[in-house]
Amino acid sequence: WLLRQLVVVFREANLTHQVSATQTEDTSNSSYTVASVPVTVQASFNDFGRFLADFESRKQYLRISELSLEKNTESLGQNDISLRINTIFPKEKLAPTLFKDTPGGAK
Repeated sequence: WLLRQLVVVFREANLTHQVSATQTEDTSNSSYTVASVPVTVQASFNDFGRFLADFESRKQYLRISELSLEKNTESLGQNDISLRINTIFPKEKLAPTLFKDTPGGAK
C-alpha cells in the first residue's frame, strides 16, 4: 500500500523518485505497525515546496520523518533530496474493529 501511494504522490507532483531501500516496519507498539520507506528525488526548491504542501494535506496518513536537502552541483537549480516517508497500519487483531472492509469489520 505504501509503495503504491508513493508512486501516486510523486506522479501527481511530476517528480521522479527512487526508493533507496526496502520498506521497514516497527512492530514494537501493540496497536499498530509503523511502515517506513527511504526515498530520494531531485527537484528545484519551487517544485519541492509544492510537493511538500500537497503531501502534508493528503487524506491518506503519510508523514515525512526525515529530510535532507543538498544543492546538486551538476544541475543548476536542482537539489538532491532524501526523505523517509512513514505511515501506520493497525495490527491485525484491531483491524476488524476499525475498518468496514475487513472480515467481521465495523458496520
